[in-house]
Amino acid sequence: KIYILDEAHQLSKAASNALLKTLEEPPAHAIFVLATTDPEKLLPTVISRCQRFDFHYVSVDEIAKYLGNIADKEKIKISADGLQFVARQSGGSVRDAVSLLEQASFIGGEITEEKLADWFGLVNWQTVYQITDWLTENKAKEILAKIDELYHNGLDLHRLTGSWITLVRQILSVKLGNADTLSLSKDQVKQLQALAEKLPIQKVLEILQDLMWASKEMNEAVVLQVPLEIVVVKLTQTEEQVSSKEKKEPPASPGVAESGGGSESTLTSEEVEAVWPKVLEKVRSHSQTLAATLARAQVGLDMGTVVIKFTNRFHKEKLEQVQSREWLAEAFRDNGCGAKITCTVEVPPAEKPVDIQNISEVFGGMV
Repeated sequence: KIYILDEAHQLSKAASNALLKTLEEPPAHAIFVLATTDPEKLLPTVISRCQRFDFHYVSVDEIAKYLGNIADKEKIKISADGLQFVARQSGGSVRDAVSLLEQASFIGGEITEEKLADWFGLVNWQTVYQITDWLTENKAKEILAKIDELYHNGLDLHRLTGSWITLVRQILSVKLGNADTLSLSKDQVKQLQALAEKLPIQKVLEILQDLMWASKEMNEAVVLQVPLEIVVVKLTQTEEQVSSKEKKEPPASPGVAESGGGSESTLTSEEVEAVWPKVLEKVRSHSQTLAATLARAQVGLDMGTVVIKFTNRFHKEKLEQVQSREWLAEAFRDNGCGAKITCTVEVPPAEKPVDIQNISEVFGGMV
């Protein structure tokens, strides 16, 4: 008989000690299997009495081959790219791959990658590749149209962003010479190598950072597409476009935007504070997330320049994106402010002295 103790690391110390005698002198007719995803939590005395076998994730090609054999025996018509797609979605687990194949068998007809993507509500690899290829050619219009099409066809944009991050990470692996570690077909690796040649490594890192930002911002966005659209517009700005814009609108140093009206300003701090809620409301009409970011900042006036202070560099970088700068400048102009705008980061000190008086007031004099 074979006895399997699943998640064996969850055994209490007392239970493990009680099991020791049986493990030391197991009955001749029995085999004990202690399965665990966290072997370090097992007692050393238990580990010393066992043979250890470490299991690893199975490669995409191996899983695809295994699924192909099952499909032949079960008379399931599935294309080679369909097998690869199911294998990639399994995350290296053969059990999950077989389960996905079973679900896919209900599609009927020849099962292709495109059908599978629709069936599971996912985006296929080739579509994400096409979007990334357009990105290298600064084709913002085509990318935004495709994102809009996918969204209105019912695709979860969180999954699209996740798939996009995965593909860009694969490009990074290719550029670092680690293509052999990727669970992809030879044709896909060849396609990635073509993209990798177009993208400097700093650009790859920038895309990754921006997509991770978009993934986080989408959790709070009122219009789900906006964070991705901001990223696409930002990443497809050519050096010529940025250079031309800078010539027309020289930024204040270390400026974010200029709302118009020249460098001279007769604004007062009181006027800036009074108009700030209206500015936030105007920005909110464009981006709920940007308005929320600005609401966390402090606004003031210094030598005629509106100063927006953040305690987080990430928030400052978000505001310095092209679209964000334009929305903020527009909001100030619409509210009659003709001052330059700049933003800074002031990180609060790691430790502040404890104010006993304030503590006493908070707890009602109970200190």
